[in-house]
Amino acid sequence: MTSLSCMNSIHYIGIDVSKDTLHINASDLRSSTCSNQAKALVPWLRQLPARAHLVLEASGGYEKLLTTLAHRAGVPVSIVNPARVRAFAKARGQRAKTDRIDAALITDYARHLQPSPTPPMSATHARALELLRGRQALIAQRVSWINLLEHAKEADLIRLYRQHLRQTDTSIATVEKQISATLLTDPALAARYQCLISQFGVGEVTASTLVLELPELGRLNRKKLAALCGLAPFAKDSGQKRGVRFVHGGRNQLRRALYMATLSAIRQKTSPLQTFYLRLRTNGKPGKVALIACARKLLTYLNSQIKNLENCPT
Repeated sequence: MTSLSCMNSIHYIGIDVSKDTLHINASDLRSSTCSNQAKALVPWLRQLPARAHLVLEASGGYEKLLTTLAHRAGVPVSIVNPARVRAFAKARGQRAKTDRIDAALITDYARHLQPSPTPPMSATHARALELLRGRQALIAQRVSWINLLEHAKEADLIRLYRQHLRQTDTSIATVEKQISATLLTDPALAARYQCLISQFGVGEVTASTLVLELPELGRLNRKKLAALCGLAPFAKDSGQKRGVRFVHGGRNQLRRALYMATLSAIRQKTSPLQTFYLRLRTNGKPGKVALIACARKLLTYLNSQIKNLENCPT
């Protein structure tokens, strides 16, 4: 069977997700809307045609209910990056944007690029991931309180900001303990977590971030992982010009976690990364370039450790 016939045999259904409503588009189904509630979604999923494949953008959490119900019903679903869908629209010269147009756009995007199904997530993974995202929000709040406190002059405001800062610190510590405890209740997640935390520079926060935000760890090659984590240097050349390589894109929270782990590792005299970092600096590499190279090296090493862990017989 040719790739074209395989593509045509799949019924891609583009869905634009909002808080209350789903706008649905497919070539073999009439465009329609559906309430973003379980009582409406369950019967809708049951009447889908054979080989239906749902495609929707990440929508700040409003896509979670449909994704969960689709996995339970055995219907493939892909959650795609909204930026890539918008780039696809720009490439076609499409400027108009409505919910109905967006649903049709997602359908066309899926037909051309055939996104892989998003794998289902265990209940433990979902709970730990929600806690991790909560921690990230608390960290952002902590930075805000510190910035306000730095410039505050009024005594009453200073006391208020310090009180909120102490409360935020307590909340962060509590959530971090809950994340670790949740991960340890799942044997598969616990094995990956304990393997990572035993490595140079990798603390509890970095380990939990990698386990929860990078399930691909141990299953992809080093180049793809580096791109996912925003650690891959991209070329910017044109004609005879050779531009400076920069890292960009990827999952920001992973790049931050690996960057901090690398900073910790290169400060330990017994760490192989310190030797690697010093060699790069001696060879004239700028500090940040050397740090990112060390972060890629750390990621490659962690990938091999997890791969070996999962290939070992139990």
